[in-house]
Amino acid sequence: MTEQHWIPANFQSSELVAVLQEKYNSINFPLDTPAEAKFLKHPPTSLPQTDWSPTDWHTNKKRQEFEHLSSRITGTGLIGADLAAGYIREKYRNNNSIATIKQASYVVLSFLHFLSKTDTTIYKITRQDICAFVEHEQDRGLKANSVISNLRNVYTFLNFLVEQEIQAQAILSKKIHLKLPDSNSFN
Repeated sequence: MTEQHWIPANFQSSELVAVLQEKYNSINFPLDTPAEAKFLKHPPTSLPQTDWSPTDWHTNKKRQEFEHLSSRITGTGLIGADLAAGYIREKYRNNNSIATIKQASYVVLSFLHFLSKTDTTIYKITRQDICAFVEHEQDRGLKANSVISNLRNVYTFLNFLVEQEIQAQAILSKKIHLKLPDSNSFN
């Protein structure tokens, strides 16, 4: 049995389109409301955006994360928490990534907790306090790269405090530098 097609073999596709348009264009669908009829006659130039674009979603997520971290810092009640929240706000305004803002907030919060345990405030920091914080981080079992990264975040926070004229420039004069262990010494 041979297969039969309803379209002749010599029929062109443009002819098919014309036949279908002629056949089905005469069908009218009833409209529910006069507003629908008006919309079809005069559609708006641009339809309202109903879905978030990836950029809007990312910005909203970043804003939520910033607000969460900021409220977490200020909720601790530590001395200097408001300054730390201002520092995180500065990171957000500089359009740093979410990961950078998170890391900075965790390190600054850890630094403020450390200062409160040692009965020091953010207003009375000395170089010895920063050295003690580095030792504290090493005692926690952090790897050398993590300690160096945390130290950089602390110095960035201190630089923010110097710019806000809360700390003296002298705190940044002799920075503490850590060296990574030589990778050949473990072989």
